[in-house]
Parts: sequence; structure tokens; C-alpha cells
Amino acid sequence: MKHIVFIPGIMGSELYEGEKKWGSKRWFTVRNKNAERLIMKPNEDDNIYPGQPLSHGYKIIGNAVGKNIVYSTIMGTLSALNSKGFQFHPYGYDWRKNLWETCGDLDILLRKIGDEEIYIVAHSMGGLLIHTYCQWVKNSQKTMPNIKKVITLGTPWKGSPDSFKALKYGVKDRGYFFPDFDVTMKISRTFPSSYQLLPSVDYCLENKYLKQDGRILRWSECIDVVQNLEGCNVKSIKILNQTLHDSLSQKWPSSIEHYNVIGVNQGSVGVLMLGANGLDGMQQPVDGDGVVPLNAALPYNTANSTILYTQASHEGLVKHKPVLKWVKSLLENETADMCDGIYEEYEPRTDWVMERIDCPVDVFIEGEEEEINNPSADITRHNIGEATYLIYNKPKSTKIEVEAYADGRTTIETIKVVDGKVKSKTKFPSVDADPARKAIIDVEFQGTDPITKVYLSSEDNPEEAIEVPGVNVEMPKTPQLDPPKTRINLNALGKKEGTHYDENGISMAFTVKETEESPLLETLYRINDGEWKRYTKLTNLTLGNGLIPGRNKIEYYSKDVYDNEETVRRRVIYIEPNVPKTTYRIYLRPDTECVLALGKYYEGVGEYKSEYKIGEKGKVQEYKQPISFKPYEDKEIYVRTADIFQRKNEWEKVDISFKDLAETIWDINGFEGTVLDIVSRLPQNEEEFVGCLIGKNEKDIDEKIPKTARNIHLTFKDIEYVIELMPKLELYLHYHSQIIKREEKNVKIDFSIYDAEDNPIKELEPAVKYTLIPTLDSNKDIVAPAVTSNGKGIYTFNVPVGHLSKAVQKIKLEFRDIPTRIKPLATHTFKVE
Repeated sequence: MKHIVFIPGIMGSELYEGEKKWGSKRWFTVRNKNAERLIMKPNEDDNIYPGQPLSHGYKIIGNAVGKNIVYSTIMGTLSALNSKGFQFHPYGYDWRKNLWETCGDLDILLRKIGDEEIYIVAHSMGGLLIHTYCQWVKNSQKTMPNIKKVITLGTPWKGSPDSFKALKYGVKDRGYFFPDFDVTMKISRTFPSSYQLLPSVDYCLENKYLKQDGRILRWSECIDVVQNLEGCNVKSIKILNQTLHDSLSQKWPSSIEHYNVIGVNQGSVGVLMLGANGLDGMQQPVDGDGVVPLNAALPYNTANSTILYTQASHEGLVKHKPVLKWVKSLLENETADMCDGIYEEYEPRTDWVMERIDCPVDVFIEGEEEEINNPSADITRHNIGEATYLIYNKPKSTKIEVEAYADGRTTIETIKVVDGKVKSKTKFPSVDADPARKAIIDVEFQGTDPITKVYLSSEDNPEEAIEVPGVNVEMPKTPQLDPPKTRINLNALGKKEGTHYDENGISMAFTVKETEESPLLETLYRINDGEWKRYTKLTNLTLGNGLIPGRNKIEYYSKDVYDNEETVRRRVIYIEPNVPKTTYRIYLRPDTECVLALGKYYEGVGEYKSEYKIGEKGKVQEYKQPISFKPYEDKEIYVRTADIFQRKNEWEKVDISFKDLAETIWDINGFEGTVLDIVSRLPQNEEEFVGCLIGKNEKDIDEKIPKTARNIHLTFKDIEYVIELMPKLELYLHYHSQIIKREEKNVKIDFSIYDAEDNPIKELEPAVKYTLIPTLDSNKDIVAPAVTSNGKGIYTFNVPVGHLSKAVQKIKLEFRDIPTRIKPLATHTFKVE
């Protein structure tokens, strides 16, 4: 009896939580919460067990969900050999783990087979596992099982940039990875296997897959980028990756024949570019199977290895008829003749055409749903950050629908790569990403040259398509680095005073200085940090069209067809509303006068000139400083304001009626109540209440005010209050004598201040004043000594008495919790002897 063992790739085995096969299924699953149970924590067991290799999953195409064949085809082919003297063993494993940790489990299966011949068929990471197992057996000084042949399909011997892409951006094409891309990104960052699949040192030396700020990153720098990703909890990633690849560079055991099948002619990730502010992208594609570049699919050591090629995608390798036919022939006959579609030699492809469609949109290819289970793709899709790249694996007339899922700007360009370098681009001005409008990209080919047209549905009639003009650009041999220079022209639609305009707003136009070598592509602008818009014609900006009363920021820049962008320029203007709007802030203090301060409601408006009167028939006075009043007075203050255009509002009344409030909150025993208890005693209605701050903490209207609160800040629709509270405090004097003796010369006095719950208050800055009696000279006989704190609620000051004349008979001490308190918290008088 001969035995066939099939080993799937990463994410290719079912995973269960709890009892093996009978527990809760965590992979594959369409639910995010199930997938999130797969998050690994260092040095913790999570009770996850592998099941069988996945036979199928699901693929989302547009709004349709189709069944996606994963391993059912190849497992069906291999299990059919059971009738021809073989026994088929599908091997599922926990693909999250360090590959070395899985070797022991695989060893149990292979040793159960005994001395009978074993044939391994492995897909993707499964190939890495079986090679690692061979090294594990060697290192363990065990006898190698009777493995005759190993067939690896699409194995990333030197890692794959796709692993970096999945870790940084998540799996957005969703294939059979159905949970949300951010969930797959979150969980994969906790898998040791994800980091073992990153490109190796050798791959980085030969292919250079990651670029930042125009510079190719070394292998160690690439690993550092991954190590710093949020949620990465795997330690020693460099050692993890390098240890595996050191092992993979070793020869297969001499008793094993190795056959390595590589998928080709499917656009794969070449050089990734990490841009500023998360604007990442891909410089150009390379040949491969769409996931594993051709150069990464070549083993380190080809001794005992036969290298074969076929035009199939990474997923398609396990359902490609020529591959299945060849595998079946090799297993049945010990040797296999070449089948149509299997090549011993292959010249890597270096010419490509691809579309780049950048945020925030969903991209649908017409007819894509019919190719769910095709072994090769006419177009390979890569999602990098917010950008979607569509790589044409063969010239094909294509219609692409672009639907926005959020507001923003969408950029579209067709890129032609010749001999591995970008030769030309068809660039289009950016378009508004509006969920109510759709963009259509039509691509035709004349030979290998793409002809791209972009249409945008009309704002007025969604059924009407408007063509967006594009520009064909040959990429120069030397970079053009002189960006355009943009000048803004603003004109008032009404009144103007310097940079201040009335509510009618402005007209805005741009003039651009461009170079002959670098034609202008577009000018973009935005108002007050809103969405960027493309400038097409003279634009009027008003309060109903982007501007707001007060300060407005206009940002703008231009870029040429070579993506040279000038630095963002800024212009600040101020819009005066047709009626000045005044803010009122009232400061209520129990021991000092209360004040009413006027302010401007809108930030940045011109200087206001205000006037006020006490009572409706009072004398009109110019407002120069806050208006003072006594807390127990009842008044009506009328205020009127003029703006820089001499426009006045109507008289506005401010009620000054706080007697009931003052008697409530300024009781000598402190205030105990809720925010509502204060709000209900103010002239404003409860419906006008906006919010409350005590210190830095927001409070709801029904919340109780802490006994230790010193100030409360209340905001209403048109007025604010800053109210100083008087908490109930009690002074405790640690000096227990009523007599101060002159012979002590310097008397140290300690005291504490307690709140209503008898807790010492540790974070005060109290004040003390003492008066010599009789008082002969107020400048000398009234003293405010320095007060120190031990941080535990005990405060200390000194009274020097050694120099006092015999005329001084008494010393009166006044204690305050804060220096500005008019009335003392407590008073003590000591006799001097």
C-alpha cells in the first residue's frame, strides 16, 4: 500500500475551539466574532484544534456571494487513487503556529503509516511545512519516514510580499477569507506563521520589495515596519523568519525526489511603496501566481528538485487540470510525461498593464463572478491601503464599475510597464467620490497598448454619463521635479475690509504657472478641512456654500501629469455674519464682586464695539471692560453690538437675578445638590442647558456636585456661567495652647483642613494672616507668613515672637482655604506672655 498525504497552505485547514471536530468552528467562518477567537496570546493555550483541509469557501463578487472551490478538486483527484493501491490522508493543521511546532503532530501521522511508501502533495505554506519537518527529523536524530516524493505547488520558498500586504492592510479581496479585512488583519498579526512567510534576507537582496521615502528598505528595516504594527504581539520576528529560511536553504534528504510547480503569468506584488499619511501603493508588478512572485517560488537549493511552470493563479494551482493530470500521472507511474500546460522552462514576463484606482471606492469588474473558480485570472486584483490595483494578465476589453462608499476623491490611472519599468501612464483628473454617483472605466486594447476612457454619471441625471478627459504621458528618462505654482484670486461679492468679507462671500479663481515639460493635471482645493475638490471654473463661496461665520481656511495646490505636487498653500479669510452675535459670560463669586464679560461668538470676526445700559431706559454706556454687579442685586442689562461694517444688532437683555441662587450655593455649611439644583435657579430655561464642567470632568444635569468642587462651569445656548462654590470646610489646629510664650522666639503652628466627610484635604494652597494687638502700624503689625505642606494634609507656618515688644498682648490668626477668600475660614486669638 502506498500513501498520499495532502498538506494545505495557510488558512487552508478548518479550526475548532474546544473538542476536536465537535467543538465550535472558528475557521472557516463568515462571522467576525468567530474569527476573532483565533487571536493568539504569547505563552497561552487557546484550546484551538485543526480539522480537515478546507474543501470550499465563499467569494464576494459585487453584491453576489459565490461558492469558491478551495481544495475539493485536488483532494477528489488524490482520493480517487485509493482504488489504485493508494490510501489518501488529508492533513489539517493549526496554520497559525510556528511551523516548527507543527512538526511533532505531522510526525505522529507519518509514523502511523509505518515503513510503507509516502507521497506528499503540499500547497503553498504546506510545502514549507514538509521541508521543515525533514529538517526537524534530522535535528531530532530520528529515522526519516519512507517519503519517496514531495510535490509542492505554489510554495513561497523565499517568502512573499503578499504576507506583508496581509499584515499591514488585511485581506481585502476576500476570496475564501470571508470575514472583514480588518478582522483578518487583526488576527493575523498574532500568528507566528504570518511572519515566517515574510520575504527572506535573500529575497530582499535580489528583489527589493519595500520602498519608503524613495529608498529601498533593507530586510531588517522591512521587519521593523511589521514589528511596529498595532496588535503585533509576536516576539523576535527577525529570528523567527531567519531561522526558518536558514532551514529552507538546506537540501532535501537524498532519498526524496522533489517536484516544485510554480504558477506564472499572474500579476504579483513587485515593489510596495510606503507613502506619507498612509498613502501607500505599488510601483510595478512582477511575474508569479498572483500571491507568490516567481523568484520567491524558486527553492534555495535545487538539488533533488525538478522545477516546473504553469499558467495558473495561487488558488488555481490546486484545481488546474494540467497540474492535476500531471500529479496523478507522477503518482501512478513513478515518472510523469510533460502535459500540455506544464513547462520545464519559462521566461519571466516583464511587460504589464495595470489600473490604479485610489480611495474611497469599491471596484467591480464586469463578468468577474463567472471566473470565481477559474484556475487562472484574466485580471489580478491587489488592494494596497485604500488603492485597488488591477493587473491585466492578458489584453482584454474590460468594463470596470467604481462605486464610492464615502465622500472623498478618487484618482484613476492606467500604467504600462515595459521591461520592468513604467513606460507610460494614462492619467485622469481626480473625481468626487460621491456614493450617489458611479464611475465607469472602459479599457480596450490595440495589441498590448491600452486605451482607457473614464465616464462619470451626471449629478443631475445619474443615467447620463460624462466623459472625464485623460492625458497620455510618456515617462521621461530623467524625472521632472519642478511642480506647478498656484496663485489664488479672491474678490468680494459684497463688502470687504482687509481679509474680512460680509455674508455675501467671495468669488475664487486660480491661476497656475506650469512648465512645458510638466503639463498641469489638476488644481485641488478644500475649505475648512473639508473634502478636496477639483477646480474647474470660477467658484462663488458663501455661507451656504462651504464658508462659515468667522475664520475660514482655504487650502489649495496643483499637480502635474508626473505627480509632482506643490506644497499645500493656505489663505485665511473672515466672514462677518449679517448680524453681530455676542457671547455672555457671567462670573459669580461669593466674596467679591460678580462680573459680566462680553465676547465674540464667531472666531476671528472683526473687532466689535459694544454698548450697554442698566435697565431699559438707562443711560447708554460704551463697553470697555467687564460690567461689575453685586451678587444679591436684581438688574436687567441691555447690550447692543456693532461690527466692522457698522451693522448693529437689536438690544439684547441679560437678566441679573441671582439672589435665590446666592442664598443656596453660598451657605456657610457648603452646597449639597445636583447640577439641576443650580440650573433651576438661573434665569435661563432648563431646555437651553448645553453642558456642565467641574474641573475637566463633564457632568450630566442630574449628577450630584462633589463636595470638594470649587468651581462649576455651566453652558447655555447663548450664555455661560462660571460659579465659584463654597464647600463646607472645617479647620483643625494642631497647636493646643491658647498662650504663645515670648521665650519660644519662633513658634511653629500646624493645622489641617477637613471636608464635610472629615477627610483631610491634601492639595490646597491655604493662606494665613496674623495681626498683632494692639495694632500700631498696619504695615508691620499685619503679616502673611509662608505656608508649607507635607503633602499629607498638614500645613505649617511660623510666627516669630522673640522680637516682639511688651506692648503686644495678643496675636489674632485668620485662616483661609484659598488666598482670595474675603471671609476667613476660621479665626483664632492667642495671648502673648
